[in-house]
Amino acid sequence: MAIIFIDDNAITTLSGRFRNLSHATDVLSFSYSYGDEKNAGEVVISLDTARRQSRERAVPLFSEILLLITHGLLHLQGYDDVRASDRHRMRRAEFEALVRIL
Repeated sequence: MAIIFIDDNAITTLSGRFRNLSHATDVLSFSYSYGDEKNAGEVVISLDTARRQSRERAVPLFSEILLLITHGLLHLQGYDDVRASDRHRMRRAEFEALVRIL
């Protein structure tokens, strides 16, 4: 498992290649299978977007990055956030994970 930090230009390229999006996003997750190892993959975070979001939310950058790492790891666990019900489930799991961490 890896956590990779990149800028908006690089994540826009990845978003276009793997999600058919033409804009930057805050976090992408790429799941890999290695034998019996579950949840292997990469979490890719745009530091540019994380900085912008931390200012918009008036939270420390560290807190925003921790949220994005948690979000990406939940994607590797099979969580999704496309539908409203999925987003609710994801947000609840984020909250529960962050309470345990902090």
